[in-house]
Amino acid sequence: MVNECIAKIEYNGTLYFFLSEIINGTFGTGQGEDAQTKREIEGYICLSISKHN
Repeated sequence: MVNECIAKIEYNGTLYFFLSEIINGTFGTGQGEDAQTKREIEGYICLSISKHN
């Protein structure tokens, strides 16, 4: 599930970063709804970044 936008950075265009959570399935398999839908978004990349204290 995609939540709020946590950063907007201007670098070779505008980059947006969103806080999200995995609600079903296995991240990175390419079987999710986002991978199955034809996207008109140039440069859409889904990454998992973990927070370590």
